[in-house]
Amino acid sequence: MTDQPRYTLYYFDIRGRAEPIRLLLHHAGVPFADRGLARDEWRALKPDLGLSQLPVLVDHGAGD
Repeated sequence: MTDQPRYTLYYFDIRGRAEPIRLLLHHAGVPFADRGLARDEWRALKPDLGLSQLPVLVDHGAGD
């Protein structure tokens, strides 16, 4: 088993729209990596996202 969390939450480095997701994951006891992005990081990541929008919750365990 790896130490890397199964989920990664990507959003700007503020509360905003990702806060309900953070609260839900914390309440459920689900470990996740919280990636706060700067504007420059977002511009680089945006083309790789399907809908080009944030927040994005990535499930690294999909396909298990």
